[in-house]
Order: sequence, then C-alpha cells, then structure tokens
Amino acid sequence: MILGHYDKPAGYATRRSYGSPSWLLMWTEAGAGRVAQGGASFEVG
Repeated sequence: MILGHYDKPAGYATRRSYGSPSWLLMWTEAGAGRVAQGGASFEVG
C-alpha cells in the first residue's frame, strides 16, 4: 500500500481512458469530490 497526500484545487479532473490496473482508495479530510465510472457518478465527502 502506498499512502500520500494529493491536494488539488476545485475543478481538478483526471481521465484514465484505459482504466487503471490497481485499486484506488480515496479519503477526503475536508470538502467533497465527484467520482465518475462509466455511466455512474457520485459525490464523496
């Protein structure tokens, strides 16, 4: 497991058109973010 702090401003987005070969666990310390996968989208906070 690799841990780190990834601080990006509001509006930041990344797209992985070929997906990712590994799992991604997100933990928000403050605020919220939006996660989209295929046709599904939800807010995490």
